[in-house]
Amino acid sequence: MLPTDKQKYQHGSEVTAKQPAKLSVNTADGVWTFKTWDADKKTATSDVIFTGTWEFKINEYKVTYQFTDSNTKAELPKEVMDLLPKTEQMYVYGTKVVPVQPDKTQVNTSDGVWIFKGWSPQEIPAITADTVFVGTWQFGEYAQIVNSAPTIKAENREIIVGDTFDPMAGVTAADAEDGDLTAKIQLFSNNVDVKKPGVYYVVYKVVDTKGAMATETVRVDVKEKTEEKKDPKPTPSTPSSSQSQTVNNPAKNGQLINGKAVPQTGDYNNIALYAMCFVICGAILFLLCIKRNK
Repeated sequence: MLPTDKQKYQHGSEVTAKQPAKLSVNTADGVWTFKTWDADKKTATSDVIFTGTWEFKINEYKVTYQFTDSNTKAELPKEVMDLLPKTEQMYVYGTKVVPVQPDKTQVNTSDGVWIFKGWSPQEIPAITADTVFVGTWQFGEYAQIVNSAPTIKAENREIIVGDTFDPMAGVTAADAEDGDLTAKIQLFSNNVDVKKPGVYYVVYKVVDTKGAMATETVRVDVKEKTEEKKDPKPTPSTPSSSQSQTVNNPAKNGQLINGKAVPQTGDYNNIALYAMCFVICGAILFLLCIKRNK
């Protein structure tokens, strides 16, 4: 683009600057524009040199957004379209561009659920042209979900007349979807009268967030107070006549006197019999000895 001038100029003559063949040059990254020479004319007193100034402007590119349905549905619902980024920001050549994410990636509508699947392209490492990011949404109808009914845990009770009775003590409730529902238990009915013995019933009710309800009935037995029987004081016993005789005659029945056993009456008769036999035997032996000596 640099002009050339092969003409020879005499000393003192006036030289006019030549314009470049193009005043604007587009390159991959921007536009070069010729602005001006340092002078339109110069007087030749030596070799004449004109200096031209070019201005560069880097390219800028526009980024826009669109939504589409993966099932090629005719029109996306307004709830989804409201999430479309509205920005049309300009990006200079070579800039990395990452698409703006929608505020929500899931939208529930009356007939189903829309799920955001992502942008195409996912990003631009270095932008070189105007770009449109296309976001894809996928629709799914609501599945029929079976809601589990809650359960109540409560046990039959037995109390005594006059006791304090708390119907909610130890009672719990839970649900597969909602978890612990103990705080939502309602006392549906309670006819317990702690002042009167009898059989009573308490009915509990609980409802989960989906409206499923459960009830549980427990039995409460109110028992009478039982008085403890006291043992009567022991009455001193009077000894019988035989016992009195035993006490008054300690020598009988083998009683001890002064630490020694006193023989019973039968013992004296046996001793006399043995003594008599011993004397008779001795006399007989004595007579036999005299007879032999003669």
